Amino acid sequence: MADTEMRPEASRLETLTEDYTREPVPAHVNTRGLQIAIIQCAIGITLPVLAYSSWLAQENGLGSANFGFWAGSWIVALISVFSGMVGAQSRLSTYMILQFSFGRTGAKLVNLLMAVILLGWYAVTCEEFGLAISQALETMLGIDLNVQLATLAGSVLMALTTIFGFQMIEKFSRFSVPLLAGFMVYVALQATGSGDVALDWSRSATAEAEVSLISTVIGLFVIAAVLMPDFTRFCPNSRESIIASVVGLGFTFPMVALLAAIPAVRTGESDLIMIMAGMGVVFAALFVLVFATWSTNITNLYSSTLTLSTIATKVPSWKLTVLGAVVATAAAMGGLAGEFTTFLLFIGVTTTPLVGIYVVDFFLIRGRDYDLRRLEAAPAIGWPALVSWALGSTLGYLTENGLLSLTGLSAIDALIPTALLYFVLAKLLGRRA
Repeated sequence: MADTEMRPEASRLETLTEDYTREPVPAHVNTRGLQIAIIQCAIGITLPVLAYSSWLAQENGLGSANFGFWAGSWIVALISVFSGMVGAQSRLSTYMILQFSFGRTGAKLVNLLMAVILLGWYAVTCEEFGLAISQALETMLGIDLNVQLATLAGSVLMALTTIFGFQMIEKFSRFSVPLLAGFMVYVALQATGSGDVALDWSRSATAEAEVSLISTVIGLFVIAAVLMPDFTRFCPNSRESIIASVVGLGFTFPMVALLAAIPAVRTGESDLIMIMAGMGVVFAALFVLVFATWSTNITNLYSSTLTLSTIATKVPSWKLTVLGAVVATAAAMGGLAGEFTTFLLFIGVTTTPLVGIYVVDFFLIRGRDYDLRRLEAAPAIGWPALVSWALGSTLGYLTENGLLSLTGLSAIDALIPTALLYFVLAKLLGRRA
């Protein structure tokens, strides 16, 4: 505070970019649940989701894919209801929340892993963005744009958007999401009404295939539930956070997937540009491509900044954003997508158990008392959380690779045992903080 009074002009950027990454969000700073749901919708409208949803519909049939989209998304939404309530009631980011169960040192290990995941997705998406923009411009306009230059330019603009934090993401989503959603609805309606044969909505996939499909959809969206406190900490109460989870993940995610699947089934293509070309809306497809990728990637970078801020506690958030963007962009321009996607999917299995740990810790172990002053006296490493996390991650990995199955859904096989084991260990070994 003293520094602010002495040098108000020097701290203007820090003031503009204040996002409360290491402290509770003040009571007067609030956002409605529906606005957060719009942000979640923006996260869902991105190249990987659109392409994968299209592929799932072609592989399993539109009816079974539609069932999988809704079933998987509602499981994720249910998980998000609880994780979001932790954020709304504690007013803390996911990464500060993790310190109560994992300890200050233990949480840094988790946070570093999460930062790698998020920056990895940022890098991969930037690389795909640059490649797609380059191909689209060459195909439609005959413009030869270097892929790496397109990747670099896209990353710079995304980073600048992210630097101004949650409010900038909120404003960006408010502008882009209605346009994106409207365009996708238009294309889906055009696809539904075109062709000589009606779309087949029957569930043609086997029961085993549908279970696998649901598990895939959960894996595609579950990171949003894990990180939901980053957004619901701005909610004034639990009711608004529940609205954010139910509307944002339970409705917008499966609708986005379905709207992508319908034209894909009609055209027989899973590539976004080719789908739009088949529907005769190529130029609009380029517009969708830019904004869809942008909306998701600024959220990836925003969340990675929150993660890094709990490790580098003395560095302003905007500087961490720049650092993360530079590292991720370098990786993207080096061709990370080809080697890193499998690693990211594997690491993704380890994030789901985190929800089980911090939800149990907040509601059942600490009685909703997340006073940051208690962290000073807390153990540096929360062994009950680390042991439970290791077991849950192992079970998720075994299920993902077909070596073990409790429910058939790898995310649930990781989540439930982790939550139960953490509750038992925390009660037996203590959790004084």
